[in-house]
Amino acid sequence: MRGRKSLISLVFIFITALTVKIPAAVGNPPQQSNLQVITPENADRLAQIGHLGNGRAVSAQFTADGETLVVLGTLGIWLYDQNDPAASPRLLESTHSGVHSMAVHPIENTLAMGNRDGTISFWDIESGTEFSTIEAHQTPVRLLAYNADGTRLASAGGGVFDQEQGITVDDVAKLWDMADSREIATLTNEDGLSPKQLIFLPDNSTLVINFATFCSDAPFSRTEFFDPQTGLHTKSPNWQDMFDNQLFVVSHDGTRVTIAADYYTGLWVWDTTSQAILFEYTDDESGFYYINALFSLDATRLIAIRERFYEPNRGFGQLEIWDYANNQRVDVVEFSEPINNALFNPDGSILAVITSTGSIHYYNFNLGHLQNTGMSHHDFGGFSAKVILHPNEPIIAVMEKQRAWHEYGINIAFVDYSTGSLLTTRRANQVADIAITPDGSQLIYSDKSKNISFLNMQDLNGEPVTIEIDLQDILSVAVNPTNAHQVAIGNSNSWRLGFIEDDFSYTLISQPSDNPAYAITFSPDGQWMAYASGYNGPILYDLADSYTIESPLKDSVYNLSTESIAFSPNNATIATGGKYAYGCGRSGNVQVWSVPGLELLATLEDHTEEVTAVVFSPNGSLLASSSEDGTIQIRRSDTYEILAVLEGHLGYGVNSIAFTPDGRLLISAGDDGTIRLWGISE
Repeated sequence: MRGRKSLISLVFIFITALTVKIPAAVGNPPQQSNLQVITPENADRLAQIGHLGNGRAVSAQFTADGETLVVLGTLGIWLYDQNDPAASPRLLESTHSGVHSMAVHPIENTLAMGNRDGTISFWDIESGTEFSTIEAHQTPVRLLAYNADGTRLASAGGGVFDQEQGITVDDVAKLWDMADSREIATLTNEDGLSPKQLIFLPDNSTLVINFATFCSDAPFSRTEFFDPQTGLHTKSPNWQDMFDNQLFVVSHDGTRVTIAADYYTGLWVWDTTSQAILFEYTDDESGFYYINALFSLDATRLIAIRERFYEPNRGFGQLEIWDYANNQRVDVVEFSEPINNALFNPDGSILAVITSTGSIHYYNFNLGHLQNTGMSHHDFGGFSAKVILHPNEPIIAVMEKQRAWHEYGINIAFVDYSTGSLLTTRRANQVADIAITPDGSQLIYSDKSKNISFLNMQDLNGEPVTIEIDLQDILSVAVNPTNAHQVAIGNSNSWRLGFIEDDFSYTLISQPSDNPAYAITFSPDGQWMAYASGYNGPILYDLADSYTIESPLKDSVYNLSTESIAFSPNNATIATGGKYAYGCGRSGNVQVWSVPGLELLATLEDHTEEVTAVVFSPNGSLLASSSEDGTIQIRRSDTYEILAVLEGHLGYGVNSIAFTPDGRLLISAGDDGTIRLWGISE
């Protein structure tokens, strides 16, 4: 947001002498001395008092004249002046509860913004003003596309599951006449699939809709064609039905089409007239999967985007440039993070590449290599998966994932939340969970392999001490608040409790368990370890006498997977969060249990999607929960009455929450790529 104080200070390395100004982070977190302790009596006044980060960059388009790069982000739409790379980008913020999609007009200097509230708003890019709005969908507008002359606009909502009806809502594409903003047609798929792509063919008369399953164990795609002049609606040719989850890409002249199967190892190009295969390539050995593709403007080159999962110390994203007529790969460019989007400027000489962290790179086809990398939209990473607080300093550690569905993170960022300063970001491939010792001296993090690492919090850029544990695919880690030598780790099949000596040697002090431990915590008094054991519910482990107490529901029909857990400050109860096992759009709930009996005291079913985290306030009077439904619920811990529902992450899932030790701030991390600060001003 222009004119606000910068929160995040960053330093980037530039490949060329080009200087690119980084957008200032927005918000201005106040000093904690100006805030009240959050209690049941004032929790209804909780409000967002600041946030850290510019949000994620999702996709981008150039304006018709090529003078502005328009970047769709989770906070709004960023405008980068290509004639003045040193200038700060401008931000267009949705006035309709958040932005989910955009389309730049192919001729005029305007854009359409698809909003969270189902509206489409239209903006003048030069002045940065909104000039009209149409009511379009019942759900967030996820897709937008203009035809070649800008006289038609296609939109799609959907992707929202209604728990009561048991169906996805608003799974339709709509076609609009832009002369009078009139709806021309509503298009659905007879198999109940959701729109995944909207593309107008270059003939300006055909709309291509790629439908796909929204939520299914058996993904399926179908591409359909709609002629707005005749109303003819046809299904795709047979050669397009060969993949479960395909992406449809057409060349600018309409003579070529490629199918880049979503997370598949192959790539194909067809002639649209003869339906003959012009190019075919598969790669089952490298560990890369194709996720998207595009043609050069003259259709002589095919640019393919690939992604590799969880390969330590190797690139995650890859850009391939193919001369497909001669079956020749011209160039391969590796990136240290996945690629979200790639696009050509209007004359086809520059390919802009947007990575998952928001970095913007330019590939110059006249030079045949990356021209620069220095422009970055994002402050400290991708999807903010977990946030933990230093016990004595205003410092948070943020675990970041590059894709929402990844189990493992790729970065750990350290931020001073009192000033908003980014202290450093560490690359930590496959990081599974993070914890901090009671005195704040060591950050502990586990990875997908058998390793846990200890990082000196006084030397955030130093090398950690890493030790190997006899447990693969680690998912969780926790440290005893009364004994920093006791560290517990868990995965989807088992857990371990170990003793870490001062020299970081490791001794196993518990027998291996065959119960999964998706999340682990210790009681504040250090007597108990508790873990979220999936469909087994919560399980307690007595640290003094080494015995286990299991949930009475473990052997019953229990279709709730327990995946988050927290102790109350008085050690008397635990709260758990999870998701129901069956069906699409799985809802979740919060449950409260007695300690040590694990008697179920309450089941709270107000979240509409999976509960990602639960936490008690430091004085124990409040219970907070976060969810993929985009909300944070604040309750009394005694009566479970909801006192506040917080929605600051613009509809994106909230992954982690934490109270500051003095109880004056609640900090949340979400899929919008930001950290939100919640408090009550005096």
